[in-house]
Amino acid sequence: MSIRIESNLDQWRRGLDDFHRRRLPFALALALNTTATKLIAANRRHMGRIFDRPTRWTLNAFHFVRARAPGRLEVMLKRKSGASARHYLEVQAEGGTRPATGLETLLRMRLPYAGQVGRPVFTDFFPRDGNGNLQRGQLNRMLSEVRAQGDARNNQTAGSRKRSGRRYGYFISPPSWPTQGIYRRTSRDRIVPVVVFNGRRASYRKRYDFEGNMRRGSLALFPREVEAGMRQAVAIARARGWR
Repeated sequence: MSIRIESNLDQWRRGLDDFHRRRLPFALALALNTTATKLIAANRRHMGRIFDRPTRWTLNAFHFVRARAPGRLEVMLKRKSGASARHYLEVQAEGGTRPATGLETLLRMRLPYAGQVGRPVFTDFFPRDGNGNLQRGQLNRMLSEVRAQGDARNNQTAGSRKRSGRRYGYFISPPSWPTQGIYRRTSRDRIVPVVVFNGRRASYRKRYDFEGNMRRGSLALFPREVEAGMRQAVAIARARGWR
C-alpha cells in the first residue's frame, strides 16, 4: 500500500527569474517533504476516526521516503516494512473477503478436533486489552490448554496447569454440542464460548480510502507548501549571500 507524489520542475520554473529558478529544486523538496509529513499526520487522524480504538501499530503503520534536491523531487508514502505482512489495512481499503490470519490457520491445522473448524470467530467472552485486541497471555494459555501449540505445556505456569487439571480452563466442545468451538469454564457452574467455528470467511466493506485521501490532500496542500518553500529557500540564499 503506497502512493508516489511527484513535482514537475518545468511547470514551476515558468515566469521565474534566474535567481528564483536556482532556488526552485530546494523549495520543491521542502514542499514535498512538508506535504508528506502533513499527509501522514492526517492519515493517522483519519484512522483514529474510522477504526475502533486502533493500536499504535496501526496508527504508525505509514512513513515516507523523503525528497532530496536536486535529483529526487518526489516522495513515496508507504507502509512500513515491519507492517507489510499484516493484510488488514488492504482489506479495509479494498473491501471483500480477506485471507486467513496466522492464528486462524494455526487453529485449523493444529486443533485436535475431528470436525470442520472453518473460520474461528472469537466471541465477546474472550478477554481483550485496552484496544479491543485479544489478550496475548490468555491466547497463549488457550492454545496450550487445547493442545494447539507444538508443546502443549510450554506456555503454562504451575498454576495454570493446576487450574486446567480441575477443568477450570479452555477446552474444545464435544461433538454433540449444537455450537462447536472452544469454551472456557470460569467456575463450577459457568461455561462460556470463547471461539466459535462458524465456517464463514470474513468479509469487509470498503471504508479506508488511503490512496484517494492522500491524492486529494496533496492537491490541496502542495501548492501552498511550494510558496512557503520558496520563501524559505530565498531567505536562506540571501542570508548566505548567494546570487
